[in-house]
Amino acid sequence: MKAIVLFAVALTACGVDQVGLDGTSSAVGAPIINGTPSSATDFPAVGVLLMHIDDNFFGEMASMACTGTLIAPDTVLLASHCVDPVSFYGMQPEFHFSFSHDVSAYGTGTPPFALPPNTYAVTSSVMHPDWSMNALDSSVDGPGTYYDVALAFLGAEVTDRTPAMVVGPEDSSGIIVGAAVDIVGYGSRDYDYDPYGENDASVKYQAVSVINEVGTTEMQIGNRNPVPQKCHGDSGGPSFLDYDDDMLPVKRLVGVTSHSYDQTDCQRGGIDTRVDAYRDWIESTMIAACTSGKRLSCASGGGLPVPMNNVSDGGPISDGGSISDDGGTVHPTGGGYYASQKNDDCSQTGTSLWAGLLAMVLLVRLRHRF
Repeated sequence: MKAIVLFAVALTACGVDQVGLDGTSSAVGAPIINGTPSSATDFPAVGVLLMHIDDNFFGEMASMACTGTLIAPDTVLLASHCVDPVSFYGMQPEFHFSFSHDVSAYGTGTPPFALPPNTYAVTSSVMHPDWSMNALDSSVDGPGTYYDVALAFLGAEVTDRTPAMVVGPEDSSGIIVGAAVDIVGYGSRDYDYDPYGENDASVKYQAVSVINEVGTTEMQIGNRNPVPQKCHGDSGGPSFLDYDDDMLPVKRLVGVTSHSYDQTDCQRGGIDTRVDAYRDWIESTMIAACTSGKRLSCASGGGLPVPMNNVSDGGPISDGGSISDDGGTVHPTGGGYYASQKNDDCSQTGTSLWAGLLAMVLLVRLRHRF
């Protein structure tokens, strides 16, 4: 069985030079169990999907749902199960995407629930056409093929940060066992996750973890305690890999958090959907959304940018953006976006007992997806 709505917490290891498969590190100090809070400049493209439901029976409720990553000024990459109505027992939430560092207060108190700062409305979302919650429910342990990848389109362009670079079309060879990855998310920070206990999610954290197993379309991130890994709420969130190929940016998005490795839940790392396996679908879906008028940011047809060898030769940053040359996070100075495009064509704290119970039921349902 597979706990599907896995992870969102990117645990970050402060001072870690390298994390081994056995959980050891070359850094001096205690073993790494939890990550560190992200700062305002850490992984600025990573945010959190918020849900709001107003049901005639259960009442009004709101909370965080998943982690996600901005990959274009109006497009967020995340997991299909994050926006699938099946995850919400057929109800269709209203979604927003926020870059606030801490959204734990969202959904508390009495309605109407105030959205946190730096939040954008999600106008539409697209799940992979072959995604099926039932298929994941009946799966075996370890990596498989479940098409757990989706796009959410925003109602306004994000201009104060540079979108993350999706892994390039020639970058698959870098996804290997033992490679270090940065993981980021808003999920739980406790290996002994208790769906009936207090939830420590809703705050953005990060860590350095490792690719432990690689399948055709999925990969295991992390392994066992104390290797940093993801947990509930980190679903949809990214894994970033640094590439040493003389192309910029160095840091590229290679994984989207999908589900747990097995029935031990958050005890044995998590499974990411490999982004390289679905890059063509991601790009074609983005272009189709431009063609149909569902997107606002459609320069060069709306496709994905590709890594570039240097800024002076035409990109990757335009409109006043800047990029680090040390393998770190891209830091925009003027809302710049990668100029070169591949395609030139065109938490539960509700207001009623019913709301609380439903939120708990949803969480348990998602936890036991295999």
